Order: sequence, then C-alpha cells, then structure tokens
Amino acid sequence: MRFLSILFILFSLNTGAVGFKVFKPSDIKSRKRLSLIVAIHGCKQEAQLFSDITKMTELAEREGAIVLFPEQPRWSNLDRCWNWFLPFIRKQEVQRIYNKVQEIQQRYRVRPKDTLALGLSSGAAMANTLVQCFSSSFGTLAMHSGLMYAAADGISEAQEILLRKEGAYKQPSESAQEAIQCSQENQNTFSYVPTILVVGNKDERLLPIHTTQTKKQLLFQIDFLDDGLFNQSFSLKKEVRKVKSSDSYSYTHTTYKKEKQNYLSVIEVEELGHAWSGGARGFKNSDPLGPSANSLIWSFFNQARK
Repeated sequence: MRFLSILFILFSLNTGAVGFKVFKPSDIKSRKRLSLIVAIHGCKQEAQLFSDITKMTELAEREGAIVLFPEQPRWSNLDRCWNWFLPFIRKQEVQRIYNKVQEIQQRYRVRPKDTLALGLSSGAAMANTLVQCFSSSFGTLAMHSGLMYAAADGISEAQEILLRKEGAYKQPSESAQEAIQCSQENQNTFSYVPTILVVGNKDERLLPIHTTQTKKQLLFQIDFLDDGLFNQSFSLKKEVRKVKSSDSYSYTHTTYKKEKQNYLSVIEVEELGHAWSGGARGFKNSDPLGPSANSLIWSFFNQARK
C-alpha cells in the first residue's frame, strides 16, 4: 500500500468527489445512544475491503454504532489514495466527508463526543485532516500508520518525505498551527480531540520519524489549550508500559495524561508491518497476529467520551 499515487493523479470536474457506504446495527431503533464511526480506507482499497480487513461492522453491531465508510473514486486517484498532499483537493474531499458526517449526526442524534474518526495509511492522514478541521464535531481520533496534519503540500514533496529519514520538511509546530487555524476557519473554534496512534515497528512504508512528528503535532495542540501558546505550559504525565502476550505481538503503550484525562495514546506494535493490527486473515495490509486495533481503539474511545 502506498500513501499516494504519484503518476496517476486524475484531475477532472469530479475531483474531490467522494462515495459512501453506511452500515447500521440491526437494533438501531431500540438503541438509546448511538455512536458513529467514520472508517477511512487506505490506498488500493475501497470501502468493502476496508470493512472486511478491519471487521469494523462486527464491532459496530456489537457496540451499537453506525459506520460511515467514505470511498475514494478512481477518477480522483487511480490507486484510490486520499489526496492529503494536495491542499485544494484535500479541502474538497474532507468537506464532503464532513457533510456526510453532519447529516448522520443530525438524523440519528449522534453527539460529537460519540463520534470516532479512524483510518489506515492515507486514510489515517485523511482522518487526521477531518478531525483537525472540524474538531468540535468529533470525540476521538484513531490513526493507524498515518502522518501528521498536512505533512506535505504537493506531489513531489509527498514523494520525498515518505522516503526521507528526517520526515516532513514542515515542523510539527507548523502542522499544529495549521490544524488549529483550519478548525477556527471552519467552526470558529478549536477543540483538542483525544487521539490514539497505532503503528508497527516493522512498517516498511511509514518511517518511525513520521509517528514522532505526528505525536509532536498533537502535543503542540494540547499545549495550546490553556493559554493559546506553544510554550509547554500544559503539563502532562507520560506513562509507558510494555504489554506481552502469548497469542499476539507484544506492544508498547505510551499515554499522555492530565489527572484522569488521557489526551494521547501511542501503541507501538512489535513485528507489525504496514497492516491493520489484529485484522482479518487472508488480506494484504492485515495482520491477525497483532493485538486487536479495534479493541484498543474502542477502549480509548469509551474512556474519552465519559
């Protein structure tokens, strides 16, 4: 899976168009409190394949959640990658996804804090964009193998940073400032959305520096909360624990908390490549031997919305 299709970006009148598939739990009418999951696929995937890989509808049926699967059409990108690296197209795509999110929230009375956005690879980059630009409409962000907000602003730059050991040319503080500005422009406010990052330490597509930069972007945004400045005035307690299992890969779980609020969790999975951790068997970009990303994400989501 690649983050982008460098050679096959197709510009047309339909640029920025997004398709959607929606899953509803069978007991939707009897549920007093519904959740919404926005599940965004990666490159060379489409909605149904991402659903199969992640087993997201199984989770949704059990937990009483609607799942919105945005789908990138081939006329926008022949590899079905999200155009996170093209500012104008990125803005169009994320606006169309948000419009659908808002429609579902209003129709089914789903509260923002009960809304979770997640994605894999380029889908994680798009989930990050979605949440940062419409921060007051989401309760949790989950990024699996993704990049910091607006990590690149052009095709050639995107190609370079994916291979560059120093990562993005843009500094995490710049990314954080742009994210805050996007939310303020769209919703006249900025709200930090609790975030969980999941990444494999054998990921052949995502260099470790990108996870570091994403983490720093988010920490800058957290620091902004108390006085509107990046000055390290917002104190967080960092906790690190190793989790070992006999039937799945071990992982390191790092949390950044203030009092009882977990602002950021980072799950670094040993032996995991560029694949959904704990995903279904028989699919590329899915590793059933990893700890269940679904369980880790849902647990974080439940804590964040209390």
